[in-house]
Order: sequence, then structure tokens, then C-alpha cells
Amino acid sequence: MNFLQLLFIEFNRMKWFLLMLVIVVFGGQFFLAMIMPGQLIRNVQLDRISAYDTHNFSIVLSSNYYLFTVLVPTVVIFLYIAIIWYRDWFGKGTYMQRLLTLPIRRMTIFYAKLTTIIMVALLFVALHSLLLPLQQLTFAAMLPDQLYSGNADMITLIQMSFLEVFYWHNLLDFIYIYLFGIALICLIFTGVLIERAYRSIGLAINAGLAVVLFVLYIQLIEVSMSLYSHEMMWLMSVILVISLIVSLVVSSLLLTKRMSA
Repeated sequence: MNFLQLLFIEFNRMKWFLLMLVIVVFGGQFFLAMIMPGQLIRNVQLDRISAYDTHNFSIVLSSNYYLFTVLVPTVVIFLYIAIIWYRDWFGKGTYMQRLLTLPIRRMTIFYAKLTTIIMVALLFVALHSLLLPLQQLTFAAMLPDQLYSGNADMITLIQMSFLEVFYWHNLLDFIYIYLFGIALICLIFTGVLIERAYRSIGLAINAGLAVVLFVLYIQLIEVSMSLYSHEMMWLMSVILVISLIVSLVVSSLLLTKRMSA
């Protein structure tokens, strides 16, 4: 068995859950795009807003309900970072034991799970970027022309909303955002492996590491006050690369030395 086969297995095991999540999240977003024009019309009829005001799709993106539809997959993917490991240990049968006995480098298991999480995150961003114009068209079709100010540029809509966090303006932003995400995933993976290798002692180790990372975060906030934005980005990038390397080394040692089939 090789990396691609492991990656296919990981995706195959979560395909129905992933499909359900896609339907719920994007179905909810289209539902908002359809009902919010009705709310605007009703507010005009009740004289809550002026009949001469015009609106665009940004009113949907700025709603708390739309924020909720974006936070749901974010939280679910974040939780799945740990579930993807614990499912193999606590699921039916001895799946993890069988994985550990495969004639491959054990870090291949790590990389397959990491790639799965990254690809799922990219899938949601890609689907959202494709469906966002359709959501705007749905909103426009449901709202009377006299209340609609016209289609807004997608980039402008994203920059004016919380969605800016999930998108990037240039290659450096893309590298930085996904370096941060990959480092975070790897650190959580390492935390899970520490707990599995040392059990209760591992929980104490993880708690200590969490405190250290929190203190480091506070120190970085203080340091950022005296740095330019590009200097802070480079500093954070160096810290993330170091964290990623340490995480991979520790995870490799745990998988090869501490995990037994």
C-alpha cells in the first residue's frame, strides 16, 4: 500500500459525511440568499427602511446567519483533525493496528491524513468561490429591481466581509495562510500522538505545551507593537516553519518508536 492508496481510503471513509456537510452548508447559504430579499421587501412595506434605499449581496454576507454557515465547516474540519486519528484507535476492529503493520514508512500515514484535511479545506474554499456568484444571482432574482443596487464585484464583496480571512490577495498571503494552517494541523496531530503514546502523562505534556504556546502568543502580540507588518509576517513564518519541523520530527519518533501494533 502506498500514499495515494491511503489517501483514497481516508477520503472514501468520510465521503458521505463530507457530502452531507456540503449540502447543509451551501444549501443554507442559498436559502439565506432567497429569504433575505423577502425580509427587505417586508421591511419596506412596514416602513422600517426607505423604499428608495438600494441593496446588494453584501447584506447577506454581513449577516450572522451567513457567518454561522461558514463557521460550521470550519469547526467541523477543526474537530476532524483529532477525530481522523481517534476514529482509527477507537473504531470497530483493529484498524490502527493494521495500519501500523503495513510495509510502509509510518509517517506515510501521517502525511495521508494531513493531506486529507488540507484537501477538504481547499475543497470548501473552492466550492464557495464557485457558488458565491450563483448566490448573488439568486439574491438578485428574488429582489425587485428598484431595491437592487446591482451586482458587486466578488473580490470587493469578499474584502468587505469576514470572508477575507479565508481568501488571499497574492501568493505570499496564500503561502502564509496555509503555512499557518498546516503547522496548526501538524501540532494537533502531534498532540494526539503524544496522548496515544503516553496516555495520562501525554495529557499533562499536551497541557504544558498548550500553556507554552499561549505564553508565546502573548509575547508575539507585545512584540508586534514594535514591528512593521511585513516584519511580523516574516517572524511568524519563521516560527511556523520551526514549529512544523519540530512537529514532524516528534511525530516521526512517536510513530516509529512508541507506537506498537
